[in-house]
Amino acid sequence: MSIGPDIVIVDDSMVREVPVGIIGNILIRGSPCFSLTGWFNTGDTGSVNNDGYLFISGRSKEIINRGGETISPFEIEEAVIQHPLVKETLAFSAPHRTFQETVGVVIVTKAGHPRVDLPSLHKYLENKLHRSKWPQVTEAMKQLS
Repeated sequence: MSIGPDIVIVDDSMVREVPVGIIGNILIRGSPCFSLTGWFNTGDTGSVNNDGYLFISGRSKEIINRGGETISPFEIEEAVIQHPLVKETLAFSAPHRTFQETVGVVIVTKAGHPRVDLPSLHKYLENKLHRSKWPQVTEAMKQLS
């Protein structure tokens, strides 16, 4: 269930909303999103169930465009998954007021360990990724699938 921006799942036309349970393109709006149309295309695909829970199933695009810099989500995932407390991770495009998109990551922490917060993740990534590729948004989940 969304507790942040509004979420809508649309077909490939990016106009028509798809029924509950059907996979489509994930669009979001609301603070802190910025988009000329009101909706931000996350570049991810997924569905929403009857209870309003979002399920991310894949990507409709394979890059994150951060202010003109092309970033591979796979590169981010490869660096984050090496963190000793991370069990699973998924990088995604998050809206940004200045750069249009920035890096976000979903992190599943290994059982019995504390969540990985953004400052400790940045410290870990200091020698692994250029600072412009560091995630600016993190989301903790119990599992990805």
